[in-house]
Amino acid sequence: VVGTMRFAPPEQRGELLGDRVGRWSDVYGFGRTFLHAWFGVPQPGKKVRAGVADAWRPLFDLLEECVEHEPTDRPQDFE
Repeated sequence: VVGTMRFAPPEQRGELLGDRVGRWSDVYGFGRTFLHAWFGVPQPGKKVRAGVADAWRPLFDLLEECVEHEPTDRPQDFE
């Protein structure tokens, strides 16, 4: 295994059988890494969400989309 499992997408960890790894998997890893850099945890909970200032809410919402469990619920690439 290469990389850090905490930041690997579910399809790469074998949690979603039949789903292949693709650009959406990189989006997941980016989102987890960015959230960890911002909050110190790769998947913030409700308490952290409530403390996000309105000005940062669009970025936070996008990052939450990036770390959706299902690959089809995430942005499919970086465009």
